[in-house]
Amino acid sequence: MKKKSAPTPPTPDWAAFLATTELLRGTDETSLQAIAAEMEPQLIQAGDTLIRQGDPGDSFYIITRGRLRAVLRSAEGAEQMLREMEPGESIGEIALLTGQARTATVYAIEDVEVLRLAQTTFDRLVISAPAVAKQIEQKLLDQIRRRQLRTALRTSRLFHELDEALLRDLEAEVTWVSLVSGEKLMRQGEAGDSMYVIVSGRLRVVQQRADGIEHILREIGRGESLGEIALLTEAERTATAYAIRDSEVARLSRAGFGRLLTKYPHTMTRTFTRSLIEIIASYETKRTYANAHESLTIAIVPAHPDLPLDEFMRRLMQGLVALGPTLHLNSAKVKQLLGENAIAEEDLGVWDATDVRLVSWLSEQEFEHRYVVYAADPTLTPWTRRCLRQADHILIVGQANHNPALGPLEVALHELEERSSHKQKSLVLLHRDGTRLPLDTQRWLLIRQVSQHHHVRWQRPADFDRLARWVAGRPIGLVLGGGGIRGMAHLGALQALEEAGIAIDLIGGVSVGAMVAGAYAMGESVQTITQRFKAIYAPTTIDVTLPIVALTTGKQQNDITQAMFGHHCIEDLWLPFFCLSTNLTRAEEVVHRSGSLWRSVRASNSAPGILPPMVEQGELLVDGALLNNLPMDIMRTFCGNGTVIAVDVTPPVDLTVIAPQGETVSGWRALWEQVSPWASSGTLPNITALLYRAAEVGSVYALKKQVGKRLADLYLRPPVERFGLTEARAFDQIVELGYHYTNEQLAHWQGQLSAQKDR
Repeated sequence: MKKKSAPTPPTPDWAAFLATTELLRGTDETSLQAIAAEMEPQLIQAGDTLIRQGDPGDSFYIITRGRLRAVLRSAEGAEQMLREMEPGESIGEIALLTGQARTATVYAIEDVEVLRLAQTTFDRLVISAPAVAKQIEQKLLDQIRRRQLRTALRTSRLFHELDEALLRDLEAEVTWVSLVSGEKLMRQGEAGDSMYVIVSGRLRVVQQRADGIEHILREIGRGESLGEIALLTEAERTATAYAIRDSEVARLSRAGFGRLLTKYPHTMTRTFTRSLIEIIASYETKRTYANAHESLTIAIVPAHPDLPLDEFMRRLMQGLVALGPTLHLNSAKVKQLLGENAIAEEDLGVWDATDVRLVSWLSEQEFEHRYVVYAADPTLTPWTRRCLRQADHILIVGQANHNPALGPLEVALHELEERSSHKQKSLVLLHRDGTRLPLDTQRWLLIRQVSQHHHVRWQRPADFDRLARWVAGRPIGLVLGGGGIRGMAHLGALQALEEAGIAIDLIGGVSVGAMVAGAYAMGESVQTITQRFKAIYAPTTIDVTLPIVALTTGKQQNDITQAMFGHHCIEDLWLPFFCLSTNLTRAEEVVHRSGSLWRSVRASNSAPGILPPMVEQGELLVDGALLNNLPMDIMRTFCGNGTVIAVDVTPPVDLTVIAPQGETVSGWRALWEQVSPWASSGTLPNITALLYRAAEVGSVYALKKQVGKRLADLYLRPPVERFGLTEARAFDQIVELGYHYTNEQLAHWQGQLSAQKDR
């Protein structure tokens, strides 16, 4: 009898299998059949490698049987396991979209079967079956989104302590919101029915207040959240949030939150609530605390075609690399990595495979790097448009010795102003070696809408490091308070800071603090500034006048201030600078950040009763100490999440009197007691000291109420109270005291910072 041959095993129904996978679940039958027809089955024996780290990303896989393990190998050969994958899971999504090199090695733990889709096959699908290709692209993007959401949640201050099961359920509850640059996520006054977590991109939160002005509250990036309070209280939104750049946001509805609360009552009540309280407390202290994993993107726009952009980028990158993982991208580099046609012409609202691949790849780079720097082309190319769209911060870079007129690219950028007007823009002016002080910066600023400007000398790495800290949102600001001769402690503090290697990126002050800060912002050494002040406080005659307006004419102070600062403008200082005066006419603070340096500093020094006020446009400006003798709050506004160091030389208790004076005071007797060697000590201070203290008392009182608000990261208060406000003979002692005190406090502070890093 003839034997029957063994039946041929049936061909697996790969379309049915693909329909069960997380990646392709919900895809229509026609598309599944088309995808299955293009996928190639492969067998990998236990122990064999499927893909190797660093190999070209030329294919995508879905596991049908067995288990795979992904590992990361360091340059030294050390191996770190990333994850294990089971049937239904996929590998190589980013490779299929971008062709990016493999970031890990994957091998079989046991015999494995996979379905392989080559990138060349997928590219053919894009042409022959664009609808199918689009579905695959969308599914792959969803897969990438889920992975990025998990990363954002794990780094979030609100959710990072949640357990694995709760995180999985949280991921299932959220829906996705895609925002283009400038688009609003929520509006002030609308119903608060959900909260949001930023997965990629960056948002700005603003509030319309009673004065009709839109105030910026904070900026938030990956892993940070907003809308939590409205979600819990059902109150209206108290602020508006919009995208600074293209952003992906996960939305959790009130109903979804309720389901999580019902399923995990203890964890949600304890962990979620504690984290929320900590976040709210940080808002109350005016701190925005950038997430350590958040990515910042910077676009570099040349003001003129002949700018040596590559050299500028090289030096800026050196400063940024010291702050965190940094990537520099330009059009040539992107084309080299992703192919000559990697950069598509921007066309919002139209699906394009090339554009999707580029956006997905850029998103992955921003996840892997703390800072991504986009160098624009010299003209308005598709890459330049992409740079502007991706950027949080736009740097316009020009050479100071060039014509300040708008360059060709800047002129072309005006058509994009509507999309980029909400972005932070800064001007960087590059100076040749030997430049003493910048000149005519106002000519550059008058025709550009920028929030900041920076002067950088080509051959000074410290200038590029300072610029890097600014664009990274990590500047170091020093604020110096008023206090007469006691302000010479500022000089000792500056010397100690320099010796400790703490570079100052922004400096400001009030009264004598404004004088010290102004001189330092000009780039003068501490030694030179000390000698200048020593000459100022040397015994000399005082230009006393009939005390109708003030005790002095002000001429001597004018001469001193003009001799120190000349006719320079604040915009032309090497360091960003501000000082504070009080508008006596309007009873409000005036922050001086532009215009005549000497006039601004003189206004900040105009102690009422001692010096006549400065007159500006018919209004009277006097000493800033009346309202704010140590403007830490203003410095915090400028520095954001950077470091604020404050030096306070005004003691909370001063001018104590030992001997009783009775109900009246004789000026002749007071004069005798000050000049006579036989007079008793402890009498009332002179009128100058009284007027100085009277000018300080309001801000001293306000400062006491600010204690604990963490407006400064390092608050220094040298013990200068034993010296009189006008005790010029103690000059050297006060400088020395400020130096030693600051050294001691710095050692303690830096020790605390080191301990925090080790935790």
